[in-house]
Amino acid sequence: MAIHRSPIKMFIYLVISVILPVALILINHVFWIDNIVLTAALMVWMGFALLVIQPYNIGEYKTIEP
Repeated sequence: MAIHRSPIKMFIYLVISVILPVALILINHVFWIDNIVLTAALMVWMGFALLVIQPYNIGEYKTIEP
């Protein structure tokens, strides 16, 4: 069953799935450039979060709440 999400909820999901991991990747590369494991883990999290919670609106298609 598709559920309509409020704009605030979509923004929170976007922060969790895209903005926060990208910020942590940038911080990781500034301070610990040799720490590739953390970068890989954050990229996996970002991909997983984008597939599961899909914090974006793509027209008529509505995602299902996890």
